Amino acid sequence: MSPLRRRMIEDMQIRNLTANTQRVYVAQVVHFACHFRKSPDLLGPAEIRTYLIHLTRERRLAASSVIVAVSALQFFYTVTLKRPWVVADDIPAGRQSKKLPVVLSQDEVARFLGAVNNPKQRMVLTVCYATGLQISEAVRLNTGRDRQQTHGHPG
Repeated sequence: MSPLRRRMIEDMQIRNLTANTQRVYVAQVVHFACHFRKSPDLLGPAEIRTYLIHLTRERRLAASSVIVAVSALQFFYTVTLKRPWVVADDIPAGRQSKKLPVVLSQDEVARFLGAVNNPKQRMVLTVCYATGLQISEAVRLNTGRDRQQTHGHPG
């Protein structure tokens, strides 16, 4: 392991970045260096811009993937190499496409709920759908009776 890579990993550990983030950031910097066949500390903003154009035009990466590359390179240059670099000066912020949620038709909802045989389960699903609850919200639902039982009251 090169001293530069070790230093970057130590910098990420000091900042308590997750192991996955550390792995991804190191990989991004390695890809960047391999693209130019030079050590990343010999490259700068002009090469970063060229590389990001390569990622978007030739590799056709999604905006979210390009943002990860920018974040990794920004960390490497500003934290590990301690070079002043205002990313916005050289790289305009990418826009992520917003995906609209899939909305079921009335017929699809009716068929879905009609396929549930258990009346209690159908009622729970109907309430969830009608109120727009997310899964995490739905699993925390309880009835007044459940609350009484959890607080030691007779039900």
